[in-house]
Amino acid sequence: MRKDLVAKLDDMLRAKRESFDMLPVVDIALLLDGSNKQRVAKEIRWALSNTGSMYVKNRCTRFCGFGVRSEPSVF
Repeated sequence: MRKDLVAKLDDMLRAKRESFDMLPVVDIALLLDGSNKQRVAKEIRWALSNTGSMYVKNRCTRFCGFGVRSEPSVF
């Protein structure tokens, strides 16, 4: 591959710097119950693409009953 094409590709793949005050919160209850997987997938993609991190809400709504904390998790 030509060096100019590699440089152009490298620029295209470079992440943009965004400023933000809060981490996005993604509620995955709709993913776990299967009612709206596409919406949750879009929210996760946006959060990780734009901030690189997110809080996960309702990660143990139905499947955890063994003393797991219910606060959001940070990835």
